[in-house]
Amino acid sequence: PTRRSSDLDTKLKSHMDYYKHEIKNFKNKENCNWYIKPIGGASGKNILITKNPEKIDIDQLPPNIYVIEKEIIPLLIKKRKFDIRLHVLISYFKSKLSVYIANDGVCRICPKKFIQSSNDKDTKITNLFQRNNSEVNKYQKPLSKLFSKRKYKTLMTKMQKVIHDSSKIIEKKIRNN
Repeated sequence: PTRRSSDLDTKLKSHMDYYKHEIKNFKNKENCNWYIKPIGGASGKNILITKNPEKIDIDQLPPNIYVIEKEIIPLLIKKRKFDIRLHVLISYFKSKLSVYIANDGVCRICPKKFIQSSNDKDTKITNLFQRNNSEVNKYQKPLSKLFSKRKYKTLMTKMQKVIHDSSKIIEKKIRNN
């Protein structure tokens, strides 16, 4: 393996330093997992799950910039973790922000039941990119197929509100810059 540039090491170390305060606060209060994920296009690869991200040796990580996330004790579907993906396009053209939201989202469900103490990725990570097609079809469903029409409409309305509120913040930042 080749050694990364010192510039990349410096970025990763400063990124880790940024989270030390939160890590120490949560570490003492909760026995939680932390996820160290490469940013952008990793498709679920190279995710580390640890109880103490301060002890990760950056030389063991693939060359990349990482995001450190504290595990949130999740809401579960059939005792499994899940995430919801909804495609959104935000366009800013001629001083006008436009937001386009897909008609339906996708719910991705972990293959194994959630166990808080486990570090098994099949209980913790919903990314299905690395699974075969039969598993993807089993653990990934359109939102409109998972809920009644009424619940689906309520869920989509709530997500649209979050997206709308977020886009207003984005628009304000763009205008200020």
